[in-house]
Amino acid sequence: VGSEMCIRDRSNIYGINDAVVDGKTGLLHTVKDSADLASKLNRLVTDECLRDTLGQAARTRIHTQFNQNAMIKHFMTFHTQMIAKGQL
Repeated sequence: VGSEMCIRDRSNIYGINDAVVDGKTGLLHTVKDSADLASKLNRLVTDECLRDTLGQAARTRIHTQFNQNAMIKHFMTFHTQMIAKGQL
């Protein structure tokens, strides 16, 4: 099904949680925990169904949440709120 292009595993660091929903669109591992990383990678290597499911969900999330229109709307809302608060 071609899930090789999708985000499958990223460390649990700032910003990644916006793109990856742990267990739904990818797998997050604990920072500096090589055993946790190895465990998550092993799950992905051995479970084709999991890879395909995460990959499909990731593609759907990226196309709906991070497309050009969604990002413009997000930035406009953010800046409107900042202006209303007098912070811009």
